[in-house]
Amino acid sequence: KAGRRPEGEDRLGCEHLDTSDLDLSVDERVRIGLKLLDLFLECVPGVVSAEVHMARWKSTPQHKQRGRAKGRGSKHQLHVLVMDPEAEAWARERNAILSELDPALLPMVEPPLQWGPDSPGGYRYALRGHVPMVRAQRAPEGSLEAVYGALNRIQETPWQINRGVLEVLEELVRRGGGRAGLPHLEPSDPPARPEILDDPEAEGYVEALQAWKRAKHAWHQEENQRLSKAKALMSALTTAKRFEDAPAIWFPWNLDFRGRAYAVPTGLQPQGNDVAKGLLTFTEGSTIGSSGRRWLALHGSTCIGEWKGRKISRMTLDERVELIESLTPSIYAVDADPFTETWWMEAEYPFKTLAFCFEWAAADREGPSYLSTLPVAVDGTCNGLQHFSA
Repeated sequence: KAGRRPEGEDRLGCEHLDTSDLDLSVDERVRIGLKLLDLFLECVPGVVSAEVHMARWKSTPQHKQRGRAKGRGSKHQLHVLVMDPEAEAWARERNAILSELDPALLPMVEPPLQWGPDSPGGYRYALRGHVPMVRAQRAPEGSLEAVYGALNRIQETPWQINRGVLEVLEELVRRGGGRAGLPHLEPSDPPARPEILDDPEAEGYVEALQAWKRAKHAWHQEENQRLSKAKALMSALTTAKRFEDAPAIWFPWNLDFRGRAYAVPTGLQPQGNDVAKGLLTFTEGSTIGSSGRRWLALHGSTCIGEWKGRKISRMTLDERVELIESLTPSIYAVDADPFTETWWMEAEYPFKTLAFCFEWAAADREGPSYLSTLPVAVDGTCNGLQHFSA
């Protein structure tokens, strides 16, 4: 095919040497690898450098052999490749920029194409046909009319960005995150390397080394989780900013191999995390009435999750409604200034709780005639589909 890379070349056009058939000993492979590392360090000055750390291990034949093969000093020296501070700062900056780029598949500003037996649905124009109706190699046989109808009905639902929630989220991000369930946007400092590790013969060296390695491992795990959450946050925020002025947006949907429906876009979508769900509201509302107020209260209690040490899920439905009614003054305070009245930040789902507070205050002011657009989450009946993937 046109544009395909020649066999044996990578995306940069560099040739690869197939060493699978070469009869190389471990010693020879180590020597070749070390020479390649030396060449690499010569080619990227100021980006990566080698540091010598002192370490202590048992004098096994394998260690002695590797020490002689490396030719890199005594058995107590451990050479580590590290990124230079300036290069590391540049990489963090580039990662921050890349994390804010739009995902490949976004919400739509017009209704998706309908799925049908002879036409691909979902995206239009250049993306048409790129997303299958079923995420499997082979579609199921038989009549799919009911499936088409259900999937089309789901993706016909118009949404819009909840601007009140978006404004609060933007301000929290501007302040560096770390509140309302948001990750900190700046990396934390790694655990300091104890000075005792400079002397492998010092008493307590092994214990200090093990403790430092455990702390460093835990820090790396926390940083990876923080970075992953920060990228998801910035992706949802960037998408919400892009569509905040759109009168309506739509999400194409398709099915997985079990028949479960999923929104195609990632990040900001109705099945996303708390931030994503808090940022979305329906475009078309319904008069709340008396029964709608009760369901809105039940939804709010679910978002809060716990109140004064008591799990709301263990309350009766009437108790949940009574709790929300009693919290109406506090909800009004959140609606007036979410940064002064901050109890919503400690809720189980902070941004869904914030969206609920805005909606409850507006509904309470206007009464039964209020046109509500807030999605009320209700658990679906278990139909057993999840067991097909077990």
